[in-house]
Amino acid sequence: MKLLKPLWVAGKRQVSTWSPLATAFNTRPTSRSRPMFDSLRERTGLFNKPELLSFEGFNSLKEQAIAATDRLIDEATSNPTRPMVDIFDELSDTLCKVADLAEFVRIAHPQPHFASAAEEACISVSGVVEKLNTHKGLYEALRDSVKRGTCGDRHLAELFLFDFEQSGIQLPDGPRQRVVALNDLILQTGQQFMAGAAKPRRVPRAAIPQNVRQFFSSEGEHVTVSGVYAECGEAAAREAAYRLYLAPDARQEQLLCATLRARHQLADLCGFQCYADRAIKASTMETSSNVRQFLDILSDNLHDRANIDFEAMTEMKRKETPYQKSLMCWDTPYFTHKAKTQLLNVASSDFNPYFSLGACMEGLNMLCQELYGITLQSEQMLPGESWSPDVYKLAVVAEDEGLLGHIYCDLYERPGKPHQDCHFTIQGGKLLPDGSYQNPIVVVMLSLSGGHRSGPALLGPGAVDNLFHEVGHAMHSMLARANHQHVAGTRCATDLAELPSVLMEHFAACPDVVRRFARHFQTGAPMPEDMLQRLCASKHLFGASEMQLQNPIVVVMLSLSGGHRSGPALLGPGAVDNLFHEVGHAMHSMLARANHQHVAGTRCATDLAELPSVLMEHFAACPDVVRRFARHFQTGAPMPEDMLQRLCASKHLFGASEMQLQVFYSALDQQYHGCEAAQCGDTTHALRQVQKQYYGLPYVDNTAWQHRFSHLIGYGAKYYSYLISRALAWAVWRKHFAHEPLSRSAGAGLRHGLLRHGGSIPPQILLRDYLETEITPHTLAMALTEELDYHKDHLDTVFKVAAK
Repeated sequence: MKLLKPLWVAGKRQVSTWSPLATAFNTRPTSRSRPMFDSLRERTGLFNKPELLSFEGFNSLKEQAIAATDRLIDEATSNPTRPMVDIFDELSDTLCKVADLAEFVRIAHPQPHFASAAEEACISVSGVVEKLNTHKGLYEALRDSVKRGTCGDRHLAELFLFDFEQSGIQLPDGPRQRVVALNDLILQTGQQFMAGAAKPRRVPRAAIPQNVRQFFSSEGEHVTVSGVYAECGEAAAREAAYRLYLAPDARQEQLLCATLRARHQLADLCGFQCYADRAIKASTMETSSNVRQFLDILSDNLHDRANIDFEAMTEMKRKETPYQKSLMCWDTPYFTHKAKTQLLNVASSDFNPYFSLGACMEGLNMLCQELYGITLQSEQMLPGESWSPDVYKLAVVAEDEGLLGHIYCDLYERPGKPHQDCHFTIQGGKLLPDGSYQNPIVVVMLSLSGGHRSGPALLGPGAVDNLFHEVGHAMHSMLARANHQHVAGTRCATDLAELPSVLMEHFAACPDVVRRFARHFQTGAPMPEDMLQRLCASKHLFGASEMQLQNPIVVVMLSLSGGHRSGPALLGPGAVDNLFHEVGHAMHSMLARANHQHVAGTRCATDLAELPSVLMEHFAACPDVVRRFARHFQTGAPMPEDMLQRLCASKHLFGASEMQLQVFYSALDQQYHGCEAAQCGDTTHALRQVQKQYYGLPYVDNTAWQHRFSHLIGYGAKYYSYLISRALAWAVWRKHFAHEPLSRSAGAGLRHGLLRHGGSIPPQILLRDYLETEITPHTLAMALTEELDYHKDHLDTVFKVAAK
C-alpha cells in the first residue's frame, strides 16, 4: 500500500493522510502562493473592511464612530424607548470595533504608515472614552434606569456603572478631579517603571568575576547583563547575572512606590479599603481577603511538597558542583530544565518533527470536532485583507449553528513583530436588533520559526501547550453567545477568563489526546508510546515549587520562525503549548454567544478568561489527545509511545516548587496593593518578609527583583488570577474530561454551560452552576493540591517504566 505522495517542491513527499487543514498550515503562505488569478479579484481592506484599503481609512472609521457615539448619547439622555443597556452596549461596540482593531494594527502591521494611522485612531478613541467616563448625563441616565428597573440586563448595567464609578464620576468636583489626576499619574509612572524593568544592566568589567566574563557581552570596559541567565550551565555565571541584573535601582523604587501610593489613594477616594479590593471586586474571588485566604491555604499545602522538589534539586546541584551545596534562587530554572531533559531521555528538538504546525492544527480541529461538533476550515483571504502574506484565516463552523466567527492566525516571526504569544479580539459578538448575531473576529499571535527545510513548522512541547492555551481563549470568544458584547466571551472576570485556556493545557498534557495528533511530519508514524508518556509526565515536574511563582502571560498571534528551511514550521513542546493556549482564547471568543459585545467571549473576569486557554494546555499534555495528531512531518509516523509518555509527563516535573513560586509572587502583589500601601516605604523590606513566609528559598541580599517585575503594573493586585484559572481548569478537567478527554457530551456541557455566556453572568454564579459546587478559597486551593498529587503519581509511574 502506497503511503506517500508528492507534497513539497523539489521531490519532497508527504503522507497521504494529512487533512486539507494540516496541509494548508504545513505550507507557509507567501505572496507567490496566492491563487493564479488573485490579482484579478476585487481588493478589500484589512479584515475585509473596505475603509481600510489604505491607511487613510482609519480616519473614516474614527469619524464614523464619533458620529455614532454622539447619536447614541443623545438617545440615552433623552427619554429612550429601548433598554438602557442596549444603548450602552451599542455605544461600547461602536468604539471597541475601532479601538480594538486599531490597537492590533498598531502593534502588528509591518508598514509604518498603517501602524501610525492606527495609533492616531487609538489616541482619538481613547480621548472619546475618557470624556464618556466623566459624562454626568450618561451616568445619571444609567443610574436612574437601574433604580426604575428599566435598564434591561441588570448585571450588565451594574458593570457599566462600576466602570463609571472607577473614574470617580459619583464624587463631588474636587475629589473627582483628584481621581482624574491620580489615573494620569498611575499611567505615567507605570509606563516608566515597565520601561525600566526591561532595561539591561551595564556594569564595569571589574564587577564580573574573571572566570565568567566570557558569558556576558562586553563593550570596552563595561559588560552588559541583559537577564538572569537562568539556564546557563555555569553556576558562577548564573549567580553573577542574578545579583547584577536584579540589583536595587533607586529610580525603579521611586516609580514603584509612587504607583502603589497613587493606586491606594485612588481606591480610598472611590470607597475601597485598598486597591486590591477595587481590582478584585468583579472577579471570581470578589475580595482581597478571599484571595489571601486562598494563598495561605495553598501555601500551607505546598510547604512539604515543594521541599521535596528543592531537596531533589539540591542533590542535583551537589553532584554537578560539589563546592556549592546550597540551592539558591538562580538555580531552580536550570535544574528544572535539566531534570526535564533527563526524563525525556531525548533532546527537546527530537519532538519537533512530530509537531509540525499542520499536525497541531489538525489536533486542535480534532478536539473541536470531538468536543463541540465544530470544524476549523482554512479560508483563502481576499487581496488586501491581511496585514502580512503569511497569515492564515480560519472559519469556525458548527454543526448546529453554521458559521460562528473567524480566527486570523499570525504565527510566524518577522522583523518588528512583538515576541509574545497572545490573543486579540477584533470584533466582539453580540445579538443584533434583527435577531441575527454579530460574529466575533479574533487574532491568535505566536512567534514560530518559518519551517523545516522544505517542510512545515515543527513545534516543541512548550509551543504545543501555548498553542492549545491560546486556542482555548479563541474558542471562548467563538462559543460565547451573550446578548451584549460588553460581557461576551472573554470579557469577564480575569480568573474566569483564563479557565478555558488553562483547561486546554490539560488536554495538551493528556496522553489520550496527544496520541490522536502527534505524528512524525515526514513519515506519519505516531509518537512512540514511551516517548509520549514521558512528555506528558514531564510537564508536571517540580509542580509544587513552580506554583509558588506565576509568570503570567482574538487574532491568535504567535512568533514562529519561518519553518524547517523551505518546509513547514516545526514546533517545540513549548510552542505547541503556546499554540493550544492562544487558540483556547480564540475559541472562547468563537463559542461565546452573549447578547451584548461588552461581555462577549473573553470580555469577562481575567480568571474566567484564562480558563479556556489553560484548559487547552491540559489537552496538549494529554497522551490520548497528543497521540491523535503528533505525526512525523515527513513520514507521517506517529510519535513513539515511550516518547509521547515522557513528553506529557515532563510538563509536570517539579510542579510543587514552581507553584510555590507563583504563590509567593501573588502574595507579594497582594501585599503591595493592600492597606499597607498607604505608607509605601521600602518595597524590598516587604519582599523579604513575604518571601520568608511563602517561599522555600531565602532572599538574596542586595537584590530587588521587584524592580524587574513589570507584571505589578499590568496585573496590579490580580497576579493571583492565573492560579485561580488553573484551579478552575483542573476542576473542569477532573469532573468532565479526565476519564474521557474527547467526550462530546462533556464538550457540549462546556460550550453551553460555560463558554457561551462570556461575562454575561457573574463568574461565581456561572462557575458554581457549571461545576455544581461552591467556589471558595478552600475548594480552589484543594483543587491545585489534588492536581499536583495526581501528576506526581503519574510521574512516578513513568519513571518506573523508564527504569525498566
